[in-house]
Amino acid sequence: MSSKIRLSIAVILSIAVLSVLPVQADETVKISVDPPIQDPGIAAVKAAAETGQFLMVLFQKTNESSPLVQAFETVGQSLSANVKSVVINTEKPEESGLVDNYNVRFAPLPMVVILAPNGALTGNFKKAFTQDQVEAMLLSPVSQQCLLAFQQQKIVFLCVQGKNTASNPEALDGVKRFRNEPTLKKFSEVVMIDPTDPDEKKLLGQLGIASETAVAETFLLAPPGRVVNKWTGPTSKEAINKALRTLMKAQQACQIPNCGDPSCETPKESSPQGGVN
Repeated sequence: MSSKIRLSIAVILSIAVLSVLPVQADETVKISVDPPIQDPGIAAVKAAAETGQFLMVLFQKTNESSPLVQAFETVGQSLSANVKSVVINTEKPEESGLVDNYNVRFAPLPMVVILAPNGALTGNFKKAFTQDQVEAMLLSPVSQQCLLAFQQQKIVFLCVQGKNTASNPEALDGVKRFRNEPTLKKFSEVVMIDPTDPDEKKLLGQLGIASETAVAETFLLAPPGRVVNKWTGPTSKEAINKALRTLMKAQQACQIPNCGDPSCETPKESSPQGGVN
């Protein structure tokens, strides 16, 4: 691949990427940090990751009560064992691990965020919330992987393959060749999903994938979850490059104000003719 094409695709990815973090996040979700072990937030994240649990975090500056804080306490008592909770005082240096990792120091507080076991931020609350709202943010394992990749500013190759699907190696061939380029590999993530996995029923349904799918399928996804393209059976590096170039052209050509696609540039309004500035 020429350096020109590599540069073009890097530009495509930078344009396509829009973090879905509900707070002002850093470029990556940083979990592999090594702060003092007494930091309660980092300790809670580490424990949740080791046990496969979600973490509900209350960020606050004071201990004053509010509807949000009351909801945190009430809901926290009724959630399943799959969800733990921790309170972080953003004014205390010894509790700054998660504050810095998720850039919430200057966010409106108090605020509650939900973290997946892999560190992906699945949602947040700035006002009172319910148990059902929290449980809606408890994503499946594959959804967690995809979301974390989006929050790390990557595209995702979601590979639908199982023991009963045909063309599995051929479907991965183009993806592997695409990611052989070191410049492009760091911008992408490969996530596998079995069409018969009952834990992924919701995601499979959203993608229109049936459990009896007979041939491997490959989805190319861009943040914050947009389907760029889909291939049934074999893939090729050339087809992937073409899909990304098409995505870039579509973004550049979009002239619909407030079209709703966050990756599109909002057209500038033309200046009125004549008059006095």
